[in-house]
Amino acid sequence: MKYKVIRNFSDLTDNYYAYTVNDEYPRKDINVNDIPPERIEELSTTKNKNKKIYIMEVENEKIEEKKVKKKKVNGV
Repeated sequence: MKYKVIRNFSDLTDNYYAYTVNDEYPRKDINVNDIPPERIEELSTTKNKNKKIYIMEVENEKIEEKKVKKKKVNGV
């Protein structure tokens, strides 16, 4: 499964790694299967300290499409 960040946050379980909106979660050098299901639930529901949703499940193609569009906008 792939997840997309929908709200900026610093991951307290990953040395405060900063995620911004439209980033892929987890970052590329971490396998999603290494993330405990409880952590995915914390970030994808309001069952966390801040009661906010930070990530949502998406299809692989949708994440890649967003990155391509972002690159075109930035002229890269």
